[in-house]
Amino acid sequence: MNRRGNDFRRWEWRGMARRAAMVVAAALGIAVAGVSAPVFGQGAGAVGGGSAVAPPPAPAGAGMSAGEAAATGAAPGLAGPDRNAGMILEAAAPERFDYTFRTRRVSIPYKAMDDTQVRAAELWVDAGGRGERWTLVVRQDPATAQPLVYEERQDGVFGYLIRVQGGGAKGDFSEPEPERLQRARGYFLVDSIPPRITLKSPNRTSYEPGATVTVEWMASDVNLSRNAVVADYTTDGGRTWNPIEGGKGQTAVGSLAWPLPTGVFPEIVARVAAVDNAGNYGEALSTPFSVGFTRAPGVTGASGSGRQLSVAIASTPEVIGSRDFTIFYTVDNATSSALRHVILYYKVWKGGRSGEWTEYGRDPDISDVGASNVNARPSMRFVIPEQVFSDRAESEQFAVGLYLLGVLEDGSTSAPQPTGAAEGKYLPPMQWVNVDNKKPFLELHHPQGGEEFVEGEKVIIEWYSADRNLGKTPVALYLPRDFSAPQGADMAADRWQLLADNLPAEGVYIWKAPNTQFPHVRVRVTARDEVGNVTERVSQPFAVVGRKAMAARQAEGQVNAKTQAEEHYRTARYHIGQHQDQRAMDELQTAVMLWPQFVDAWVTLGTLQYYANDFSAARDSYERALTAGGDSGKVNYYLGLAYERMAEPHYGDANVRDAMGAKAEHHFTRAAEMGPTDQRSRAALAKRLLASNQRTAAEKYLDEIEQIDKATYWGRWAAEEKQRLARRDA
Repeated sequence: MNRRGNDFRRWEWRGMARRAAMVVAAALGIAVAGVSAPVFGQGAGAVGGGSAVAPPPAPAGAGMSAGEAAATGAAPGLAGPDRNAGMILEAAAPERFDYTFRTRRVSIPYKAMDDTQVRAAELWVDAGGRGERWTLVVRQDPATAQPLVYEERQDGVFGYLIRVQGGGAKGDFSEPEPERLQRARGYFLVDSIPPRITLKSPNRTSYEPGATVTVEWMASDVNLSRNAVVADYTTDGGRTWNPIEGGKGQTAVGSLAWPLPTGVFPEIVARVAAVDNAGNYGEALSTPFSVGFTRAPGVTGASGSGRQLSVAIASTPEVIGSRDFTIFYTVDNATSSALRHVILYYKVWKGGRSGEWTEYGRDPDISDVGASNVNARPSMRFVIPEQVFSDRAESEQFAVGLYLLGVLEDGSTSAPQPTGAAEGKYLPPMQWVNVDNKKPFLELHHPQGGEEFVEGEKVIIEWYSADRNLGKTPVALYLPRDFSAPQGADMAADRWQLLADNLPAEGVYIWKAPNTQFPHVRVRVTARDEVGNVTERVSQPFAVVGRKAMAARQAEGQVNAKTQAEEHYRTARYHIGQHQDQRAMDELQTAVMLWPQFVDAWVTLGTLQYYANDFSAARDSYERALTAGGDSGKVNYYLGLAYERMAEPHYGDANVRDAMGAKAEHHFTRAAEMGPTDQRSRAALAKRLLASNQRTAAEKYLDEIEQIDKATYWGRWAAEEKQRLARRDA
């Protein structure tokens, strides 16, 4: 067993909404960009905040189950603890969300026991669901039975808590205001981001009839089901869509061979689409291409001169981020005296539909065309009309088709004119140019502002960016040139100094804070796509404080040790992503020393110790997690695994082996009681009972595993065990 076989590497998730699936999958850890592999989760609950999304509906599919995700654990025959997980979100890891919203308008219904005796109702929300930052977002005064409604600023998973104020003489609230790291009463998911889909092919402008084309795509979304992708095509400008054979129920990353329809088609568009579990619809469309549509390379002049003319586009940009670019073209078998002018036509394609051909104008200078200027590169400047450029919807792909027409002195042309009759109207462009004027999506996850870092200590900067035309290293980080000068989010560019550039689209960077105290410091991150669109984010101010001052404030009780412990914990997560386990354990030891009630740190430490084969130390850490308040199914399951592994070397001492086995069984039972859908703990119990010839009790757990979900790894395992027992009886 590879000790890292169960490494979920959660940092592949996209956007703030990706953190929701981390909660669903209860996956922790951190991995540097480029080495992650996605695990798709599924949020449950009511879908609210918007109308249903238009076709094509992607087939629903189940997300990866906990049993499947952990099917290759370290313990013999069982899943080991997720070495990256620990319990970072154990307090906020619901098996399902109370509500799922497709827009950022959040509506949480409530009803007090007696509305007439309620003065006010408050909705408190914690972004991330960890209890790190509770915010009062709604107060109804006087309270009614109507939902508590507010506009959320970002996607993600949220914990919530509702307080009501009684109408008695004291007017007490039902509970105090939530404190930092307090567990939420419920959780909801805001996912307004549609699936992001990149269609790599088809990418040519024409194909032969009956040719087989590879359709290749990549889709990413935090709530995408495992088989949520569909592929189809249109031959009539998007009025009707036809399924591509084998294109239903595809995975997020994949390809398929598509035999093109036979016949002649001036314009075909392929589409790959998906609907995530929150109901958001996303699609990617290929640039239009023709099938079997030919265009004569040249024509003979009508005057009988015998001259032939062929005009073709030599080069244009594939993608542009502005309105203005240059078209280079070639002219063959004509001289300057024979060529009257070159006309440029264009058509706009967006949203799966093509517009009409429009004459843009004539090349004002054709003096460099002709047999005497064979080395010349005739060109024409093209500026996309402002109306076309500004009307593009943000969610639509946008492309411009180009067509050049050469005209001789006698009026003969190099090709059919692309207007008027049907044969001209549907001529395919000589070249498509994709337009991208959308700025990259960018989030700065840490620091968020308000933190205090001790001088000279590590500060983790964490970001995420995405864009259709994002390169491999699009991100740059900046710090103020003068930390002592006043700083604001609108600081001019010359007030920043480069910290690091050529960074990946998603990742973390460790910066060593200066050895001087500064009360207000900001970090700036930028993402630039390959056509020059730039997005920037500036953190809220955080502080760099002196070691002596921090120690004095902590001694006086002015600084909560939780803050320092959490920074050591965050650093430990970074080291885990780098597979630097010893460094991570050192940071975790410091974190639990500063804050002994840090459940997540204890569990993560225990998991690292477990994979280092130090099972007694892992047991101690898991027990400390229980003592600190983490009495959950997951911690009990991990603790049971530790006792099982500790029992293995004691085959010669039945008393020790049985004692530890009994403790393992106790914690597995506790885990099963706390997790009604926990198949792993039930599998552990069934194995132990079968080993001790307690078949009736074991079959009870096998039946429960199948009742929970037959399709998971553990469901299939239980069925196979029951079949094995039946064969043995026969």
